[in-house]
Amino acid sequence: MQISSVEIAGAKTISVEDIHSVAESDLSSAWWGLFSKNNFLLYPKKTIANDLMAKYPTLSDVSFSMQGLHTLRVSVTERTPYALGCDDTQPDHCFYIDSSGIVFAEAPQFSNGVYVKYYVASSSVSLSTVFTGPDRLSFLKYVTDFVTKTGLHVYGATILPGNDYIVYIQNPKIAVYMNDLASKERTMTYFNAFWSNQKNKNFIYIDLRFDKDIIYKE
Repeated sequence: MQISSVEIAGAKTISVEDIHSVAESDLSSAWWGLFSKNNFLLYPKKTIANDLMAKYPTLSDVSFSMQGLHTLRVSVTERTPYALGCDDTQPDHCFYIDSSGIVFAEAPQFSNGVYVKYYVASSSVSLSTVFTGPDRLSFLKYVTDFVTKTGLHVYGATILPGNDYIVYIQNPKIAVYMNDLASKERTMTYFNAFWSNQKNKNFIYIDLRFDKDIIYKE
């Protein structure tokens, strides 16, 4: 049975026609020059998926299903922006990253303020690479959400070598140093207790890397 049509599902920012073109191209050849690849039992799933994801880094998943005997449905899932991953050597050059840390698209300037900006110290950023691991992003998300609930605003963070971070708070503007050696819950509990008693002071930085011993400079 031959595949006579291809339909696309799930595309949002990528043109359906472009996805269709890649799929059709991969279906148009033959295995070893003998067996048509558009046979519903032999069509090259892995090739189509790999070609699409290589061409469109915004895709996180590609799956296939037959609709009847002659129609192939190609279902795609696009990555959702989680934060901005910015080039430490060019601070205004930022990319969208998803929750797994994959860099998948350049971010326009108007994205500033919409998403938290993350930097990796002394590192440049490029498409289709891992900006940082999901564990480190998860830590920063917890910190950002916790700080927001206190009425403060996190506008960015630098991921330092090892287990360290600098989290940037705005209004008032403070650099908060921390690490993930202790649990994030423990670290932020200490921060909350400290901030509740000291929030009327003008801090330059607060250092939470020494458990209960919080170092700060006004």
